[in-house]
Amino acid sequence: MRNVLMLLFLIRASTSSAQNSVELLGTYRHGGFVGEDITFAGVDSFYYVLWTCTSSNAGRGTCRVREGRLFLQFEYVPDSARLSSKAHLTRTGDLEGFAYVSISACDTSGEPIPFGTVREYGTRYGVQLDADGRSSIKVCPPATLVIGAIARDTVRCTITEAGIFTLQATLLRDQQAYGPITDGRVLEWVLGDVTREAFEVQYAEPWRRVRYFQKVQGRPAARNRK
Repeated sequence: MRNVLMLLFLIRASTSSAQNSVELLGTYRHGGFVGEDITFAGVDSFYYVLWTCTSSNAGRGTCRVREGRLFLQFEYVPDSARLSSKAHLTRTGDLEGFAYVSISACDTSGEPIPFGTVREYGTRYGVQLDADGRSSIKVCPPATLVIGAIARDTVRCTITEAGIFTLQATLLRDQQAYGPITDGRVLEWVLGDVTREAFEVQYAEPWRRVRYFQKVQGRPAARNRK
């Protein structure tokens, strides 16, 4: 009986120790319209990518396991999140009385942003961007165009003269829609037991909900290895 009790004690101690030293090496994913990949590159660090069908935002952080729960803490905000949306207007020809504008919308990496909207400020007149983030509109100057897309900051461009124009718009992630990522703050933690196959995360921000991450890759990507 004594030997049995000693064996049970060792098993419990071993389990408790394992919970505090588990290594979740590999990539875990939460899918959906707004998805996330979390790649654990070591026992105390991770990489993450927050993505939608039109954009992505990446970074890194530190992690620790305590009492069977995994705490994740972001180290920095990517530089792209600190920029503002912008538009570049180029005149390529003459047109009497009207302005004919060809619009192209993309993110900071140059990827097109599909199915956004372009409207003339102060009116209901506007057009929709196609699957390649392109469209055209005809307005009577002076006029201000507002370009936007779901979960993106809008960008404005004022046209003061007639002519043929090309408008290149760079639309960044809407911080109000997705919420800011704060330096040096614990944003999320695991609920329940930490395993090598899956875990559930409870976020501190009200705009992010509990998400279930499942393992999709056995080892960290080569670009993430130290």
